[in-house]
Amino acid sequence: MSEPELPFDRILSKDELQRTLQAIYEAPPIIEHDDEYYRNSLGFYGLTELAEYIPRLEAIVKYGYGEDLVFANSYARIYQNTSYLGVHLDRAELDVTVSICLRKDTVAPWPLNVSKVLWEGEWKKEVGHTPWLADYEAYDLQPGQMAICEGKKYPHWRDTLKCSNNDKNIYAFFHWTRRSVPKITAKTNQVWVGDRLVKILMTMQHPKLTVLGGFLSDEECDALVMAARPRMVRSTTMADDGSDTHTINEVRTSQGMFFTRGETELCDRIEKRIATLVGWPLVNGEGMQVLHYAPGAEYKPHNDYFDTKLPGTVAVLKRGGQRVGTVVMYLNTPEQGGGTVFPNVGVEVAPIKGNAVFFSYAKDDETSLSLHGGAPVIVGEKWGATKWLRTSEFI
Repeated sequence: MSEPELPFDRILSKDELQRTLQAIYEAPPIIEHDDEYYRNSLGFYGLTELAEYIPRLEAIVKYGYGEDLVFANSYARIYQNTSYLGVHLDRAELDVTVSICLRKDTVAPWPLNVSKVLWEGEWKKEVGHTPWLADYEAYDLQPGQMAICEGKKYPHWRDTLKCSNNDKNIYAFFHWTRRSVPKITAKTNQVWVGDRLVKILMTMQHPKLTVLGGFLSDEECDALVMAARPRMVRSTTMADDGSDTHTINEVRTSQGMFFTRGETELCDRIEKRIATLVGWPLVNGEGMQVLHYAPGAEYKPHNDYFDTKLPGTVAVLKRGGQRVGTVVMYLNTPEQGGGTVFPNVGVEVAPIKGNAVFFSYAKDDETSLSLHGGAPVIVGEKWGATKWLRTSEFI
């Protein structure tokens, strides 16, 4: 499109507006007083409640601006007396922006001004050089309405908001990109995994480890347990000679079972989510394993990669190459114990229902610091699911 198309009519219902606003009121804000573009406004990042609107918005965005767009991030902002949005272009990687009005207390218009003059070349906001004022549209969105613009091409801004100290204007923003951008951003602390937003609770560089909040829904956790329960048997480990056989070993006192890759709709959905999260081919994943730990059960520290010094490892690697990453998903929350421990770095990940931990190991030796184990369950029981990633297609 050569010009921004604004506005769209109501995109959110009254119930959706109320639910989204409640999530904003309960979230901790980032206060920004003197920023050139966000003076005296409050930013809210990592709002998973915005995730349900992304597929709806993405269909509209891709219809108008191309199928090659990829969702980048979302956030919300509360504007107050003296707030304003300085004239600007969006960052280079933010190709398309959707703005949705969630609440508007002010009776007087407080429009989003969008230039119809395409900006070319380097962005310079010079005194006396204001081509965006030559031809622009002013859109005063009402609650539930949305607007779309190519924010990195057309300058846009809001003038100073003049209202009582109790009035608030609240908006949600969604961005799409055509460039490859990091999945995790410093401000949002969230990642879009294809069908939901997942919170980034912790990251480490050595070992390469990420803890994810809300990777699975409660319903997905319960469904996996229900499907796996009738097929549980005593867990095994790979034979000491590295061959593609498994034996009962005292280091692993859980029960377990394997799904084949894509065995059920639920398995397929979760596996696609993992592939999107880590940017790894779907076919390079083993089938998910579901594990059950009774009180006292554990999995002592071990490495997931295959020991290439063992003679039988050659046969194992023929099925899909070396393991390079692991995703551990927690299907319930034990009353006590059952964490995932990384003894070489003194880290223990709490087993919280729906959360997950992803860690990778580019080297199949101790320098990866990926040694880990399942701590004994002290009270209650623990259900978990594990997905291993290979260097090539797993067969």
